[in-house]
Amino acid sequence: MKSPKTHNKLFVSNYDTSNVPTGYDLYHYEKLSEINDKSLDEIFISDILDYYTDNNIPAVLSSLIAKIKHSGKLHIQSIDLEQFCFYLSNKVISTDKKYLLFNNKNNIQTLASLCNILLQNRYLQIISRKYLNGFEYYIELQINHEK
Repeated sequence: MKSPKTHNKLFVSNYDTSNVPTGYDLYHYEKLSEINDKSLDEIFISDILDYYTDNNIPAVLSSLIAKIKHSGKLHIQSIDLEQFCFYLSNKVISTDKKYLLFNNKNNIQTLASLCNILLQNRYLQIISRKYLNGFEYYIELQINHEK
């Protein structure tokens, strides 16, 4: 099995490779099975869950959680559909941002709806949740494998 190149932190993506946070190695979600279980300190995902249906999100989360050590962190960043539509309809952002909603996405959550899904997973504890720019949210979770 492979280990991350330099860090125990991965930025896991399906498509976006442009915004890898400092200190994270870029890894494609489809190759996540190459990583040993419980070997990572942190995983950061951006918009990954938008490419899966509501029925598939728990399985995606489980595959991510399995790779993170006990007390490790999962970071989720994405677009809140309701907030985005509000900002767009009130012309706070321009229509050239519509690409954020499309691009082969199957599902876009709101912060509240995703938190409801996350709370159903007994291994996750929400540490913080906030909006970054009005329509993009960030959630920090801690993993507890011993529950």
